[in-house]
Amino acid sequence: MSFVARSCDTFVVFPPCTDSHFIIFGKNSDRPSNEIQEVILVAPNQRSEDTVEVRFCYFLFINTRRYFNLQCTHIKIPTAKTYHCILSKPAWCWGAEMGSNEYGVCVGNDAVHTKIPYDGREPALTGLDIVRLAIERSKTADDAMKTICDLIETYGQGGSCFDVATNLPSGYDNSFIVVDQTGGWIIETADRVWVAKKLTEGYHSISNVLTIGTDYDLTSKNLEKFAQEIHLWNGSGKLDFAKTFQDPSSCSDLRLKNGRKLLEKLTANNTFSALDMMAVLRDEQSGICMSDKTDSFLTTGSQVSVLKTGDDKKKFSHCHFFTATPNPKTSLFKPFIFSKKAEIGILTISPPSQVESTRAHPLYVAHRDLTKTQLKEKRLEDFERDGVKELLAKLKSDDEENIEDILSLFHDAVSAEMELLDSP
Repeated sequence: MSFVARSCDTFVVFPPCTDSHFIIFGKNSDRPSNEIQEVILVAPNQRSEDTVEVRFCYFLFINTRRYFNLQCTHIKIPTAKTYHCILSKPAWCWGAEMGSNEYGVCVGNDAVHTKIPYDGREPALTGLDIVRLAIERSKTADDAMKTICDLIETYGQGGSCFDVATNLPSGYDNSFIVVDQTGGWIIETADRVWVAKKLTEGYHSISNVLTIGTDYDLTSKNLEKFAQEIHLWNGSGKLDFAKTFQDPSSCSDLRLKNGRKLLEKLTANNTFSALDMMAVLRDEQSGICMSDKTDSFLTTGSQVSVLKTGDDKKKFSHCHFFTATPNPKTSLFKPFIFSKKAEIGILTISPPSQVESTRAHPLYVAHRDLTKTQLKEKRLEDFERDGVKELLAKLKSDDEENIEDILSLFHDAVSAEMELLDSP
């Protein structure tokens, strides 16, 4: 029997369901309870996939192609031009659970288990690698969708998705939500095949189970041939991706249904806000927020992003909030705004394992040292609510004055949170 996926919920809500016609993205990363999730800022590079070195040696013309390889979690791939991005990621691996880039592209993944066995696959890209690569290399959601699909076809999915210390089964296939300021996609996969569904309005979510049946807009070229060759589809009618590939032994759509019920309720008046998305991610009754530290899995990090609709060229057209700590119910969503000079400090960055065996960063340690009751008594949500409202009001008003004054906004919020945690 397959390892049952118990982790992650990813959401997106589009106009007309949202306040001020924003696009609002959110994700909970549910991972092994002893895993540290860090938030890092990654600078862009201008390097193309390869460079050509041309040399003359006497009368011989030598054309030497020099490849620059990028080390992902398990394999190396050619490098490419990348963009400024902020990532929430497990400290032990190269890949990321979620994040955003300077163009407002947001990506999150969920584990899915399919009928294509994962154990025994050759080392390849993990879903976390693919999330990071899509964020780093894409200027639009369409670009991110194409990047994800190309990577899956070229390299496949394989290799452990967990730190060896967890003793968990090796890994899983993936579904993804990608969005930008104009729309988005859901991409669902089974090894090297995929389907993609365009998103333009309403609300959508993924939660560890395949959701796309026959309502896809794009597919991998070999999808139908592959399904027939492995005797999962007889070629009759349009291929139903979820029905064909979902592993029934690890299929539970309870959290998917619960999440969509919450979205249905909170979007009823077309005023869904970032605070509503935070409330969804904090909902324990639905199973979306995994807060029991005695469980083997825990919500180890959360993200909410707010994007102004349209092809907005203003400096301040999207903002992003990250917890960088377990359990959003007792964590503060800290804001980040992209700028060439933006910084996040070191308080959410994990030290090397040689320095700290658990790789716990300073903010994580500050949370770890308090009980759940003590954390609730700090009333972080009250502090958070005022800050979120102030920032969103600025986003609504097109007010770009003093934007340079909030370059260290994330670091300042982390520092303030640590002071609150340390207060009597």
